[in-house]
Amino acid sequence: MELLALQVAITVFLIAYQKYFNSPFNKELAEKKKDLFKEQKKLKQRLEKIEQDLKNL
Repeated sequence: MELLALQVAITVFLIAYQKYFNSPFNKELAEKKKDLFKEQKKLKQRLEKIEQDLKNL
């Protein structure tokens, strides 16, 4: 009986876990995070270029 309860609990957890990580809300957050990382990278490159230009003055 305990084994069955454990199997049911694990199954419910896995289904809930899968639904949570495949939800549109989490996909939207992942996309926003990805876009922010891209923007951060561009800003870092721009800052490095500006710093280099200042050194060359």
